[in-house]
Amino acid sequence: MWQKLSTNPWALSILAALALIFAYAPFDLCFLCFLLPFFFTGMFFQLKTERQALWFGFFHSLVLMWGGFYWVVYVIHVFGELGWIPSALLYVGFCGIGALNIPLFSWLTFRLYRRIPAKAPTWVAGLWFAVFFPAWFTILEFLIPKLFPWYLGHALYRYPVLIQIVEWTGVSFLTFSLFSAGSTAAAYVWRSQHGYALPRWLPAIPIGLWTFALIFGAVRLQAPLPDGPTLNLALVQANIGSLDRVKAKMGIGGRLRFVMDKYISLTEKALKQTPKPNLILWPETAMPFQMESPIRYAQEIRQKVVEWGVPLVVGAYAQSPFHFDRDYNAAFLVEPRPVTQPGYRLSIAPKNVLLAFGEYMPLGDTFPALYRWFPQVSNFELGREQTVFQTLDGIRLGVTICYEAIIPSFVRKVANRKIQALLNLTNDSWFGPTSEPYQHGQLSIFRAIETRTPLIRVTNTGTSFVVDTNGHIGKMTPVYDEAVLLETVHLPSTPPETIYVKLGEWWNLLLMAGWIGFMISLRKYNASLRP
Repeated sequence: MWQKLSTNPWALSILAALALIFAYAPFDLCFLCFLLPFFFTGMFFQLKTERQALWFGFFHSLVLMWGGFYWVVYVIHVFGELGWIPSALLYVGFCGIGALNIPLFSWLTFRLYRRIPAKAPTWVAGLWFAVFFPAWFTILEFLIPKLFPWYLGHALYRYPVLIQIVEWTGVSFLTFSLFSAGSTAAAYVWRSQHGYALPRWLPAIPIGLWTFALIFGAVRLQAPLPDGPTLNLALVQANIGSLDRVKAKMGIGGRLRFVMDKYISLTEKALKQTPKPNLILWPETAMPFQMESPIRYAQEIRQKVVEWGVPLVVGAYAQSPFHFDRDYNAAFLVEPRPVTQPGYRLSIAPKNVLLAFGEYMPLGDTFPALYRWFPQVSNFELGREQTVFQTLDGIRLGVTICYEAIIPSFVRKVANRKIQALLNLTNDSWFGPTSEPYQHGQLSIFRAIETRTPLIRVTNTGTSFVVDTNGHIGKMTPVYDEAVLLETVHLPSTPPETIYVKLGEWWNLLLMAGWIGFMISLRKYNASLRP
């Protein structure tokens, strides 16, 4: 059985894709992520031409996208208002372009791999399999843009002891180490097919990488919790989806009153608990109107906050100062003033990174007709700065809205504003009762370790949770269920400055420099062999 599988590129390609699909939520068999590079490298050894390398890489990416992002069909069907068959066909097209880093990696790697002489010194083949093959995959994974920036290393989110290193390197170190282990193991299993002599020290490289990550994680996890102030949180998940809020915004059938009453009722129940929350969070666009406007609904919410005596962070809309017909997708901090200064204080944080085809149409400003052709696509104004909410108590809260929390470069900008906690207001109701809300949350968890600040995530329909500074996940609310999550969060007294926040993608730059050096050395070595 194994003999047949180990020489069948179709089977190996499928096994590599299935390994990662089952490593991610909702299956969470995280250890299987080690098998993706193992089977992918084994598949690579079966290829004979560059064309095969391109097409088998493309086939692998198709299987991976089909299994991992099946929920896109639901989004197209429900919110694009298309039938299931057109939705499925559009999804196939999405899969075709969604992971182009893999076929490109496969094709380019095949070309480069053929440059290694058959009788090259053992160190050349050894470094190729344990270092530069993995480095090439990691570099392309980082450089090629994706609508949803997920990396191989994200699959390890349930192993805090292994992922603490991202405080220094970001997730790319995990991807590199995973691929190094899988590629090295495959080099030994398929050694009769690749024909290169392997040095005895080769396994020491992936073993050393994971030993370092493990020791670093074990030491880092011994650190005490932050010694600063604490927040008693109430995360309100009202289980009100996007369609209900659209109807509310349009004033259909009293839906706006329903939305407001649901959030107010759940919040007032939470305020009766012990300890009493000192910060309430409602999710992205929970209130489908302009929160700063003089309309009576906005006034009612602001007055409720004064009555409660507890600050509220809420997702809503804000009027754009640049276009009268556009809103910001924004977060608001509504904070009651002290008794001596009656009233409230209002702070606004517009969303900076909008989701293409959902919150804006690419090239829509250049070709406005696109918005008429696709009326389902919103036309939000783009936020231009990273706003930090500073409470009257002096606590600095960084703000991310939905998609922004899975973009490390944006979160680093927020963290550089000296924050003590990272808020994430999200709406995953677009994706229905699928695995997407769990996958989205999975990607965001790493931001807590990278910045060493707690991540507080509240959503409309789930899943909501809190992650501490060591990446430990608290209770997670179920998807498509009403819930109020009460959590106590310890904040750092001094906003931390991690190596990753300060230096960014230095690890990827190091891999690029090493890769270029290896290619130059290999070229010189090949030139020396010519007569």
